[in-house]
Amino acid sequence: MVSQPDVVRVWEEEIEIPTYTIGPVSPLPPFRRADGWGVYPYPMQDDLRDRCQDVRYRAVALQNRYLLVMVLPELGGRIFSVASLSTGREMFYRTRVIKPGLVGLRGAWIPGGAEFNFPVGHSVTTFSPVDYRIEADRPDGSGAVWVGCLEHLSRMRWTVGVILRPNRAAVETEVRIHNRTDCPHPYYFWTNTAVPATNGLRFICAASRCRTWEGEMSFPVHEGCDLSLYRSHDRAADIFAMGCTRDDFGCYDDEADCGLVHIADHREVEGKKLWTWGTSGDGLLWADLLSDGDGPYCEVQSGRFVDQSTWQPLYPAAFEVWREHWWPVRGIGPFARANTEAALALNQMGDSLRIGVAVARPFSGARILLRHGRLTVYDGTWDVDPERPVSVLVDSPHVPLDELCLELFDADGSLVVRHERDSEGSPEPPPADPAPDSAEAICLRADAAWCARRLSQAAELYRKALAADPGHAGAHMGLGLLALEGGRLNDGAKEFRAALARNPDDAQSRYYLGVALRRRGDLLQAAEQFGRAIRDPCVAPTALRALAELTMADGRLGEAADLLRRALARNPRDVKTLCLLSAALRNQGMRDAALEAVERAEALDPLDYLAATERWMAGAATETHVAQRLRGEPQAHLEVAHDYLAAGLFGEAEAVLQACPPDRDPMVCYTLAFVRHMRGDKEGASAALVEAHRIDVDAVFPHRHESEAVLRFVLDADPTDGRAACYLGNLLFHQGRCEEAEALWLQAVDREPFLWVAHRNLGLWYHWSGRYREAMAHYWQATALCPDEYRLYLEADDLLATSGDGPQARLALLGEAPPSVRNHASVAARLAELLVALGRYTEALDLLNGKQFHPWEGGRGARPVYVEAHIGQGVRCMGEGDAGAALRHFLAATEYPTSLGAGRPRQPDDAEAYYLAGLAYQRLGMQEEAKRAWKHAAAESHHPPTSPRCYWRAASLAKLGERQAQELFRAMQAEAAGRLSSRPSDPNALLLLGLALRGQGREERAREVLGRCSAPLPPSVAAGL
Repeated sequence: MVSQPDVVRVWEEEIEIPTYTIGPVSPLPPFRRADGWGVYPYPMQDDLRDRCQDVRYRAVALQNRYLLVMVLPELGGRIFSVASLSTGREMFYRTRVIKPGLVGLRGAWIPGGAEFNFPVGHSVTTFSPVDYRIEADRPDGSGAVWVGCLEHLSRMRWTVGVILRPNRAAVETEVRIHNRTDCPHPYYFWTNTAVPATNGLRFICAASRCRTWEGEMSFPVHEGCDLSLYRSHDRAADIFAMGCTRDDFGCYDDEADCGLVHIADHREVEGKKLWTWGTSGDGLLWADLLSDGDGPYCEVQSGRFVDQSTWQPLYPAAFEVWREHWWPVRGIGPFARANTEAALALNQMGDSLRIGVAVARPFSGARILLRHGRLTVYDGTWDVDPERPVSVLVDSPHVPLDELCLELFDADGSLVVRHERDSEGSPEPPPADPAPDSAEAICLRADAAWCARRLSQAAELYRKALAADPGHAGAHMGLGLLALEGGRLNDGAKEFRAALARNPDDAQSRYYLGVALRRRGDLLQAAEQFGRAIRDPCVAPTALRALAELTMADGRLGEAADLLRRALARNPRDVKTLCLLSAALRNQGMRDAALEAVERAEALDPLDYLAATERWMAGAATETHVAQRLRGEPQAHLEVAHDYLAAGLFGEAEAVLQACPPDRDPMVCYTLAFVRHMRGDKEGASAALVEAHRIDVDAVFPHRHESEAVLRFVLDADPTDGRAACYLGNLLFHQGRCEEAEALWLQAVDREPFLWVAHRNLGLWYHWSGRYREAMAHYWQATALCPDEYRLYLEADDLLATSGDGPQARLALLGEAPPSVRNHASVAARLAELLVALGRYTEALDLLNGKQFHPWEGGRGARPVYVEAHIGQGVRCMGEGDAGAALRHFLAATEYPTSLGAGRPRQPDDAEAYYLAGLAYQRLGMQEEAKRAWKHAAAESHHPPTSPRCYWRAASLAKLGERQAQELFRAMQAEAAGRLSSRPSDPNALLLLGLALRGQGREERAREVLGRCSAPLPPSVAAGL
């Protein structure tokens, strides 16, 4: 077999995909009350709609003789499809529709293909357009499309090259991440691929241990359960391989006889993960929520770090690169070993062995050799092609498979891949943990909390470390970085100086002191600190870059260029430094040298905004080219403008801001006014401020620390600009400067009372700080000014619930909303909940019927209120003597309508409904049916005696004459008594005790205890059922 010449084609086209569209993004700033990964400055995408329509998407296609790859830059840059040209089979799970569910950080998310996640999972751009650039006719004959963006949470960049090579049935991804900022930021990177979930699907990984939600376990078999099999998981599960030192893993579907191989250097890409929704109804539900009949899927994920609770800091100017390979296999059985060239399978089939060989490229005259020691079990020569795998049966030598050696050689006798038992290398000794109460140990825990964005915990731990060791340099530096992140520059400088008092040679603290001083405007002191930090090779590149920016701003371009060259000598992959070098050279008239620096930058990151702009500034590209590369996104123009401003290049900053399409974001005009003011153009600055007032857009969420100076200039220039005050308040509140934000929002509504977002922000802050009356006043103002924003009513209802208002007052609030708000599924679910609390069950059910509810991942949808409504109405019917109607309601309460966003879990919570159904059957004289219902309730053994739900199980057991019932009632009583001894008025403990007494036949005592319960009793309990 002679390999035929192959050409990789790359092209763009529009494709039409049926799509369930989402509503407009939320105009409300997505502030977080608690620690964790937030999404600010990105608006939420949580308004899912149920209308499907054809939508045209810009797609990039790559094709060689084996595969057709399709990438969708408008949907996060995901690989949407990888199809075999010979069979049409998809390598990944692919849906026929775009049907988002509430899974992503911002809400909308879709499964399938390959999703790129940075710096956290299901990231902020997963359902948004990203940048892309095509590379066709590459020197090696491959084709590529680069996708990625500047991520605004951290202002770091991620770029992924999706590469298809000639004569290879494999997709290669080259991942590049770059911290172009002056501070560290936590990150992980995971590539999330999906495959169809079938009973034959298995996860293939050479690990012997794994980590799940329940802790570490043996792998693949744990306590008799094969965790590698999809069918073994009846509930959602994360499985992370632990300690795997091989580069290969993937999955194989025994039923379809096909699978997926992933290859990456395990030292660079440590994470190997399987995710499943599980085989129970609540997991399978998501196949309906996220597709139209495409079935369930599992995720096979590769990650930079071992699991998704591990982040690491990416330090200033760091640029990291690695490669991964994904390729399809079929016709060989579950593979035992793979690399980028081939996969080998060796499986027992009765008295025979099945040898399988699949390849990622053609091999003519390949030799397949199976040995047991010196004994040859099989030796054959084959022409192997990605479209023609080899599968042969041979007589088994009846020895354990791990004693066999299977090898593939090419026609020249060179080894392609070998499978044999992995050698057991010496395990790495566990790290020597410092004493748990030492400052060092506490500081390490603080660093981990910082990486996980648990910032309050991190600050507390750093202070605890200082209590253990006053002056601890690492703790002071950690507190300084937290202060920098929060815009508290004086506090930051103080902490860094304290770190240097302990260790004057701490170059990191010295560098970050320079950053704090520079942001504070103390440029000479900042330059001094940067200059002293460059002696340390770890921070020298960023310190030199910072010095160069200050020097360039001072007009000393030649000196700045020399500093930038020194920085590049230490870190030649710092894209931002290369672009700044281009600017320094260009402004000295050295155009060719400047363009050479741009080309080096674009070779590292083909999507970098500053590099594209520098090419334009050097006259090697048009303004149209820059507009295309920056996609007309205001944030892209603002980022480049601030890059230039940091180097004192006001002309370039003005040009890039003027190139931004008009009427997109007032921050562009505000920044343009600031730049013109700095250049002495007062008339131009005034014109830009006037233009800013003309822009009426929602979701203006400044996030850059540089924007504080811009907005303070605007307010100095025009104190009546309420919107500028609102935007600055947004920025400061995001940084944790809540009181300053409050003052600015009050200024905003005083200057421009129609600013409903500012009223909402005040309402939210007053709610969180316990000032409920003031909070409600501002929510009333917000809803009056923007009556159709449904989220305002939900937040105001949360406020009423927190402040202790009853369901009647809350219902009045929501009932006054316009019909468009009341009809929104999320508001309808809240209305139904309040109607149930008021005993208006049929009205609640009418609201729930006919609507599609969209649960968040991990949520229960609208089913809980549906169950309460049916049980409440059923109890009412029982009281009215209509057992037949009651039975219908009780049985309905055991159902799981998909429209409610619910599916039957592995451990259902239906014992109450089945117990009551048994009572209804009994009243109707249907004794056998009653027994069956009680048996259903009694089967729910997962309810412990610590829960009131145990009562329905125990009561059903009692109806069935089982002795275990009284044991459970006594256990409930003991549990309740123990709780009441310390909290005599605990409503849950009183309910538990009352039910336990009722189950034991002590009805009078039960009524007395239940009468002391301050919380509303469930209808069936109140009715004595």
